[in-house]
Amino acid sequence: MTCRFAYNNVRAAVRTISPREAKVLDEEPKLNRKRLIKNIRRVSSQIETAYSAIQFVNGLFQWTNYVHSSLAFVVFVLLSLYGEWWMPFMMLVLVFVYQYIAVGMLTHQTKGLLEHSTEESTDSESEFSGLDDEDLTSPNKPNEEKKGIVKKLKQFQNVLIIVQNTLDQIASTVERVYNLFNWSVPFCSMMAVTILCVAATLFYFIPPNYLVLAWGVNKFSKRLLRPNHIPNNELMDFISCLPSDEELLMRKELRPHLLSRKKRSSKNMVKHHNNS
Repeated sequence: MTCRFAYNNVRAAVRTISPREAKVLDEEPKLNRKRLIKNIRRVSSQIETAYSAIQFVNGLFQWTNYVHSSLAFVVFVLLSLYGEWWMPFMMLVLVFVYQYIAVGMLTHQTKGLLEHSTEESTDSESEFSGLDDEDLTSPNKPNEEKKGIVKKLKQFQNVLIIVQNTLDQIASTVERVYNLFNWSVPFCSMMAVTILCVAATLFYFIPPNYLVLAWGVNKFSKRLLRPNHIPNNELMDFISCLPSDEELLMRKELRPHLLSRKKRSSKNMVKHHNNS
């Protein structure tokens, strides 16, 4: 059996900003206590990060650190006097370049952190392994006088499923944006850098009013020129192509030395259990 694989970078770039294909064999959402707790932890950690960033910005205005506040004030004055529309795009490009250099220099440390995160995830799963999900997903058959209570429990279960999936979507979206800047998928990160450079060049040579006019005409005429066009958000479609932290852990490369280490640890545990 032979197979021919053809890959085109231009088609791949267009595919990343197209609507994501719906999963035909997608399972029905079920309430999972461990997953619900894990999603709550993910969202709470992201909220704490955002809160710390807001506190840092407020500290600049309160002059809690004179060095940081002085630098922020000088940068604000310079941007107010000499700022242009193309500069924010180039600042984002600099962030991508900085992250690329940091990831390249700290490859071994990031691998160690990834292995540590997998161990923590397994520990957290083992922490809640004693919890039974069947009491939430498959309640016992009620008697006639308990049908009303079971109906309310099912309604409450449906609400928890919605909360669980919503938290998962929020946490996954934030993690995908972070992984975009972290060069977890180099093709998508390089594509974002290219788009930002093109946007900065356009804003440098073309007045912003004409660019906004072109964007508005494109949005209004898209439905008229292509009646069968499916409305979509290119930015959200691009972000949806990126993996979340859970997907990175699921699809990470299996290294032979890690597998041999796990086998040795399992053998040692078995020997210790037999000796005891």
